[in-house]
Amino acid sequence: MLAGMRVRVGRWLLLALLVLVLAGTAALLALPHLARSVAVWRLQAATGRPVTIQALDLSLTTGRFAVRGVRIADLDGGLLAEFDSLAGRVHRRSLLSLHLWIDDLTLTNPHVRIVRVGPDRFNVSDLLARPASQSTLAVTVDHVSIAGGWVMVEDRVLTPTHVWRSDDLQLDAHDLTTTGRRGTAVGSTTLAGAGVSVRVSELGLAPVHLRAQVNVRDLDLTLATLYQ
Repeated sequence: MLAGMRVRVGRWLLLALLVLVLAGTAALLALPHLARSVAVWRLQAATGRPVTIQALDLSLTTGRFAVRGVRIADLDGGLLAEFDSLAGRVHRRSLLSLHLWIDDLTLTNPHVRIVRVGPDRFNVSDLLARPASQSTLAVTVDHVSIAGGWVMVEDRVLTPTHVWRSDDLQLDAHDLTTTGRRGTAVGSTTLAGAGVSVRVSELGLAPVHLRAQVNVRDLDLTLATLYQ
């Protein structure tokens, strides 16, 4: 009788262990979907605009993550911002000390649309007017790179409407943090046919602070007459 009871107890323990394993596996499989839903909700709350995310991959064992196919629609139904992918790796242990530490972050093919709708008003004016959120979580990014993409500026105040594009965005930045001003960055783009290069030092994230040197080549000076 005692042996039979042990067998039954063993079976129940095995069944309970199997249920835990299945539940844990299901939770891990559902984690990217849950994380994507949370990310969409947070971005929509932060921007007040519709947000879509195609996929979010997250590895708890390596700390690597990738967000793909992100699009933020503007209030007029057009594009505000989108990118193909944002990938990086988080130092998991840093989270124990309320420090989000990312050692490598790569943004691929971002697109941003800025619209001037009034003398001193843009489609992003409501976002810039919002107070910065206070967070106890420090942030450090060892390396950031941006490859490709463009920024489009549409001026609807001018008649007729003028549109400029900043194409082939390239950026390489190091040591960005909310705890100091030690960041550096170099970048380049082509703006309305002119070559623009930027070198940044003393870059801090909170509050945003930087010292920048900008070089412009082959700029069409007739563009300045539009704003006289």
